[in-house]
Amino acid sequence: MLRHQVPNWVGEFGCIYENPARNESNLRVMNDMIDIIEAYGHHWSIWTYKDIGMMGAVLVNPESEWMRRIEPVRAIKTGMRCDSWIERTPGPIDHLIRQIADYAAEVIPSASQADFLSRLQSGIQDGVLAQALLPAFVEQFRDTSEVQIDSMMQSFAFKNCRPRQDLIELLKRKLGTPVEGELNF
Repeated sequence: MLRHQVPNWVGEFGCIYENPARNESNLRVMNDMIDIIEAYGHHWSIWTYKDIGMMGAVLVNPESEWMRRIEPVRAIKTGMRCDSWIERTPGPIDHLIRQIADYAAEVIPSASQADFLSRLQSGIQDGVLAQALLPAFVEQFRDTSEVQIDSMMQSFAFKNCRPRQDLIELLKRKLGTPVEGELNF
């Protein structure tokens, strides 16, 4: 970037807003991240604009048809922490993964337990277990008609989503857009 004098873009960054008690702190972190990025003259975009409740500026309504449909598999996925990078709530699988990491670090003295733990979470939880859940996820849609699928997909229409207004206001300030009223879809 410096050698060729081309712009740099920082994408896919943000805070995880799963705990409302930490939102104020997370918004300060987000503000500081954007300040640092802009201080170096970089361009940016957050991860992600719309999601199912963790990081997006716009959220699929938790009571929507889509969220109700996928809840059984999401509960399993959360318990097994198949998105270990985002699932912060300890689950029953944590001590098992930690035992494997401890044992590996014990029998392979040159390796660190923390490195094993990170690799096991990524490989087992985010990889093997997440892949194993795919058939269960697909099964939730067996015998679903095209009309039902179209209805379920309306869960993602802006008019049916919930804006995370505090994050949107921060982004508007950073983008130089006046903050007046609610976000218009």
